[in-house]
Amino acid sequence: MASWSTLLINEKNGIVFPFYTFEETVEQSLDPFCDYCKFSGWGHHFVSKRKYHLIIPEVDYWKKPLKDNFLDVRTHILYGLIHCNGYGHLICINGVKAASNFLSETDAMNLWDRICSTLCTRKVSVRDEINLRLLYVVGYGQSWYGKWGYKFSHGTFGVRKGKYESAVEYMRSLNLDAIISDFENKSKGRRIKQIIIKYRGVVDIPLITLSDLLKFMLGFGGRARVQGKTENKVVKSSCQHVLKRRDNAEPISFDALVTSIANSCRWPARRVEHVLKQIVNLLKQNKGGCDGNYGVSRYEMREELRKCVGDTGLIDFVLKSVTCFAIGNYVVRRSVNSSTRRFEFSIQEVLEKAEPDCRWPEERAEHASEVTANILTENSDEESTVPWRELQDKARECLGETQPIDCVVHSMDNPMIRNQSISRTKNPSTKKFELPIQGLIKDAQNDTMECSVAEDALYLYRSVLFGYRDTHPVNLATKAIMDSKYFVKEWCFKEHNLDPLIALSCLFLPSFDELETELMRPLSPAAVVVVPLSSTIGELKVVAQAAFRDTYCIMDKFVASQIGGLKKIDENKVVCHSIEPSSPVWVRGSGLDLGTTLRYEDGAQRLTVDCCCGAKFDDGERLATCEVCNVSQHTRCSGIADKEDAPSDFLCSDCVAVSRRK
Repeated sequence: MASWSTLLINEKNGIVFPFYTFEETVEQSLDPFCDYCKFSGWGHHFVSKRKYHLIIPEVDYWKKPLKDNFLDVRTHILYGLIHCNGYGHLICINGVKAASNFLSETDAMNLWDRICSTLCTRKVSVRDEINLRLLYVVGYGQSWYGKWGYKFSHGTFGVRKGKYESAVEYMRSLNLDAIISDFENKSKGRRIKQIIIKYRGVVDIPLITLSDLLKFMLGFGGRARVQGKTENKVVKSSCQHVLKRRDNAEPISFDALVTSIANSCRWPARRVEHVLKQIVNLLKQNKGGCDGNYGVSRYEMREELRKCVGDTGLIDFVLKSVTCFAIGNYVVRRSVNSSTRRFEFSIQEVLEKAEPDCRWPEERAEHASEVTANILTENSDEESTVPWRELQDKARECLGETQPIDCVVHSMDNPMIRNQSISRTKNPSTKKFELPIQGLIKDAQNDTMECSVAEDALYLYRSVLFGYRDTHPVNLATKAIMDSKYFVKEWCFKEHNLDPLIALSCLFLPSFDELETELMRPLSPAAVVVVPLSSTIGELKVVAQAAFRDTYCIMDKFVASQIGGLKKIDENKVVCHSIEPSSPVWVRGSGLDLGTTLRYEDGAQRLTVDCCCGAKFDDGERLATCEVCNVSQHTRCSGIADKEDAPSDFLCSDCVAVSRRK
């Protein structure tokens, strides 16, 4: 097939990447039909003569040829298909962020949207099978693709628009206090309550409904959103969307944070870097002037930064983007103060190994540091302190001696060991040394558990959204949303073009005999033609005929006989005086190749679907065909589990009812 390769550049970070276009001639293809059209409800479209595959491959193939089976690969950064009739499908979209290579899902979607707009695409479908997509729908009231104008088209298992919208509204309006009450006497109720109370304590706006809570969590810091690799397969998706983690894992480097923030905002990297360095300087000053408590509240930090930066918009964006980053020998962290429940910024020196004057080898000293962190994490009490003697006893069990631990602890001055903040203080009551621990993440059973936003959101997803009994309204609404997978964006038909041209939408109108005997399905989409305003109806007829011949296989020898439906329009009349630009233009003619197998996009062998859920066409879910009447129904609706094979002697519900009456 013909192909073109174009190098594109991401203006935000200068990344250059290849964009491939492949033109597939359907009549020469081994797979001429389109399952994506079939499952999108467009199976009645005439088979288009050409398919255009638009691909940004995964990073590994930016500098080498694509695989032979590249059309079957679902790991491309972007893969879209557009038929020559203007209808298309977004097949998969996968972001990439690794070192200097940065092309997020949002970047890919923005590019895809611009391509479709430039090509005057008519409609594009996408099958939304993003894992955890329910969080986004409940939080924002639309699918992730809704940000680009994709709207509900149809669901699987007979879900219609009204049912989908009602389910979304119901889930978004769930009262958080009612959720706490529903799970009060269940094992997971305690943690659900903790999560809700925690986030109510760190935001200034009231969190009343589940939508309020999830919207805050997904937008937390502008980072914690559902993202990762997305893949939209026709039958079954193997996509693994994950929540981007915001936990106390390894701090990112200063340069990486600057790049990440600059790629997500309108300010240049140098201004972002300036703000971050001012944050570090302010925290160092605060540490030098304080005794024991180095936390600076978000409000205080914002006010101080305004004195040296000025742009409050930039300040707010940077402050909410900071989680944990390393600069030099320091780690800057944003965390929630356990007392005030407000965000605070702190800075700590990093202790990667024992002091140079330690007499033990480097590897042994590092091992001692790791053992210290393990002991402090596993044995801290409710006050987050570990007595010195207890630390020594535990160290003796692990190392056989305490001297390496003594060397590590004596070198402490509020350092970071394995990303844990450790300090050495004397208890005023016992007069003995203790090791207070700040910011440790404890087990789920601990009342003082500090989970990451991602972990909390995932817990609510599993325990609340999927935590009710099967017949509960919440579970029914969840099921309806999860079964709502097909979304479509429609580009408005441009009625008025620049003078002296006019764009018209031409619909093919078969003869009465063809409508009654051959073409009994809904008609194919209109062909858009552009003609001069001064064109006659006869000239429009010639252009429309050429457009239909060029678009559909079945119309390769089509001959237009008249413009107009029941009444023919005089061919000598001028188009602009005879046809309203917003009105469809009916084109009658003959010469359709009714004997071709390339008639409809859903193929020559079309299933008759009539399921008890209301589905009337193949929606991509597993079907079983009745051996008596050849009607297909969903296996799930027929009580057959997904892990079970469909029986070879399957009977539909109607045939079962008939056999029972006999």
